[in-house]
Amino acid sequence: MYRWWITFCLSLSVLCVGYGSSAYAGAYKSLSAEFHVSTEVALLGLTLFLLGFAFGPLVWAPVSEMYGRRTPLLLGFLLFGMFHLPCALSTNIQTILISRFLSGIGGSCPLATAGAVLADIWDNTERGKPMAIYSLTPMIGTVVAPIASGYISEYLPWQWHFYSMFIFSMLLFFLLSIFLPETYAPLLLTHRAQALRKKLLNDRYSSQHEETNLTLRQQLRVALTRPFVLIAKEPMLLCLSLYMAFVYGILYLTFEEFPIVFQALRGWTPGVSGFGFLGIAVGMVLAVVIGNTIQDWFYLKAMDPATSQIPPEARLMSCIGGAVLLPLGLWWFAWTATPPTHWMVPLLGTVPFGAGMIIIFLGITNYIVDAYLLYAASAIASSSFLRCVAGAAFPLFGLQMFGALGIPGATS
Repeated sequence: MYRWWITFCLSLSVLCVGYGSSAYAGAYKSLSAEFHVSTEVALLGLTLFLLGFAFGPLVWAPVSEMYGRRTPLLLGFLLFGMFHLPCALSTNIQTILISRFLSGIGGSCPLATAGAVLADIWDNTERGKPMAIYSLTPMIGTVVAPIASGYISEYLPWQWHFYSMFIFSMLLFFLLSIFLPETYAPLLLTHRAQALRKKLLNDRYSSQHEETNLTLRQQLRVALTRPFVLIAKEPMLLCLSLYMAFVYGILYLTFEEFPIVFQALRGWTPGVSGFGFLGIAVGMVLAVVIGNTIQDWFYLKAMDPATSQIPPEARLMSCIGGAVLLPLGLWWFAWTATPPTHWMVPLLGTVPFGAGMIIIFLGITNYIVDAYLLYAASAIASSSFLRCVAGAAFPLFGLQMFGALGIPGATS
């Protein structure tokens, strides 16, 4: 039961980070008017946050493999929450952009290390459901945020976009600081060895984590370069990460596309247009409830009866279904998005898109965790780097693409 409580707390943390990443999409028009800057400059707040997401795990993940999961995770989450306050109090766009970048660096820590925490506390045959919840919650936060930010834009000053994120994140920081234990096995063994040495006054007790001939500088160099080494020397990891990056970029394009479809073309208010993302959220939930059961069936079926071993590649079988659902949903939405087609038709098209996306993310994330175990945080970090670079880059050309090609052409 305690493991489920830890999973719940971590899932809330990544939900909060996902919310923080996309809630800004509801604020950039107000910021553009407030500070007299172009839409592209205001959108840099979204891009820089995602760039912080990209670069942050390259530090947080290796550090978590040296000094444990708890300390980096709490420090990163604190930074994520605190840097929303300068955004709310800012009197210029530069402060907001810098704070968003630093907040993204802090928020990337839960995304980089929470999956590794789940790998620490759950056996591979039990990890399917916890990882499904963990994979779902940041995506739910990302697609639900436009609903909340839309109503904030209508009824409250723009500062409340950032105040709301600050309050949410600080409440979760205190929850994590109370209930999140250290889970990294090598560090726990080190603490146990230290306690035995102190209790028995005998220096022969030590852990493998302590026994190294490398200096601190050399250890840091090895740890900090590990994500780059993995992505450079593991073709499977590189290919899967590039695919996830493309899917993630498409998700962030919807934050520019949906206001065009539901506000500009259909006349909905910012608050109501946020409900256009509900189809994606419904698809994600259905994928976790139904798709995770199918994935577990494929996974357990692949078990070797003689050794009870299951290859990590068994996690990828369900991704085939996700790879079919995702483009199906995009085509459905693309060619039904504009009036006079009833709004419910394109909204239904986003359901298979959301389902396909979470099935792909869930299968690939589970594969990475199973394949790299103790170094799962670094492997996830290298994958997250490519994913977030795509998420940061795609919105920069989204408005121009939709303007030049139209909604049907650009989406399909």
